[in-house]
Amino acid sequence: MKLAVPLYKRQIDAAGKLRQNLQQWQQSDAALVALHKKFPGFSPEACLLKSVAVNAIYGTNVLAIVRVANHVKAVLSRHNLAQAGAELVIEIANSPDERGRRFRRRTSFASKFCHFFVDAKRFPIYDDAARQVLKLHLGKSVKPHDYKTFCSSINQLKNAVSGCDTRMLDRYLWLSGMYMRWLKNKKKKNPMVNAELLKLFKKPTKAQAAKLDAMLPAILDRAFKGEL
Repeated sequence: MKLAVPLYKRQIDAAGKLRQNLQQWQQSDAALVALHKKFPGFSPEACLLKSVAVNAIYGTNVLAIVRVANHVKAVLSRHNLAQAGAELVIEIANSPDERGRRFRRRTSFASKFCHFFVDAKRFPIYDDAARQVLKLHLGKSVKPHDYKTFCSSINQLKNAVSGCDTRMLDRYLWLSGMYMRWLKNKKKKNPMVNAELLKLFKKPTKAQAAKLDAMLPAILDRAFKGEL
């Protein structure tokens, strides 16, 4: 498949190396992995702990977390988790309100829950930053909350780049997407990028700047070059 904007394995590798030096995100991922190991399965207590952890660490803005955790438990019990696909995330995302009516899609939360606690290879992390990078490379948009198309688009990129798995691509999409967000809003007082990434994008070390340059598509401006 020919991409609208080329993507190479070296870009994905560079993203992985950058991610290794982001201590906040390394610690966050390690905490979720540890939680998964220490509380295996999906009992009501495990679902609540895992839901709270994803919501707090990734800021997915779920307010009624106990009710949502119970919904997660109910959904998981209805599926064969060894074979479930995008439909699992979609069903978790469509959590009902206190009256039993579906009122908000929590796709970001649902994808992260399934990514960390069900199968990282089958469930890529959904967010707006990743959607923007997919649009850049594929030349077409993924509609908000369309997780099935999001997964299909991820697979298209994976097929276009040999030796790339979901976790590797996730790091590339997230870092490149957040860079694109910063590039668009860097003159604003609050560019909606966390402090760790803001430091990386504004004032990278020479080694970090080299990795950023290697990671980013050629079509994007290198606004950090002045900091070399």
